[in-house]
Amino acid sequence: MTASSPQPCSALPISAFTGVTTSPKYESEFLRFMNPLLDVLREKGGQARPREIYDVIAQRLNLSEEERTATLKSGTLKFENQIAWARSYLVKTGYLDSPLAASGD
Repeated sequence: MTASSPQPCSALPISAFTGVTTSPKYESEFLRFMNPLLDVLREKGGQARPREIYDVIAQRLNLSEEERTATLKSGTLKFENQIAWARSYLVKTGYLDSPLAASGD
């Protein structure tokens, strides 16, 4: 018997997973905030505290009050969490500098 490569989950039909009736949601919702985040940071001279950018991004994306106040299971505001993920991704990919890394802390 020869070893075979494991099948990626996407290659298996959903019926192969006992008890699972719907496909998982793997959308990276934070991606929609990356360009607005970069635009706002450019306008603010390259840096800003998160609280300084939330309203601007929400207005540019015409987010409803419902979208602004929706929470995750943890109680964290989903909107703010998604912006934090966008910022983190941009830092990890080198498009933004981390304030801590820049200051040497």
